Amino acid sequence: MKTRLNRPIIFINNDVKKLLLTMKITLFIFFLTGFQVSATNIFPQNMKISIQMRNAPVREVIKEIEHQGQMNFFYNDNLEELDNRVTVFSKDKPISEVLEYTLDQADMTYKVIKENFVELLPIGHL
Repeated sequence: MKTRLNRPIIFINNDVKKLLLTMKITLFIFFLTGFQVSATNIFPQNMKISIQMRNAPVREVIKEIEHQGQMNFFYNDNLEELDNRVTVFSKDKPISEVLEYTLDQADMTYKVIKENFVELLPIGHL
């Protein structure tokens, strides 16, 4: 004699099946979109800039990067770090490289808000 296992019988109606299928498709599209977004560069067309400034305040270097790179920087004008003096010599270097080098000297960092919009912050405020 065969014994029958007591398994619960689960009935899933068509509405629940449609909902689960919709959720799966939505999740799949979400992941595809995420991979596409991560492949883009944060700065415009890998634009390269040339800057030669010696012992200049960070705010002047930032204005020059803004001008050459067609970028918009947002920062608190009262940040003490903006008055730090830096030396930057770059010829046809990517904006990201020049910006990181400059901000490292001034104990600052940045956060990309959108493609051409960057927020400047003192270290430790990310």
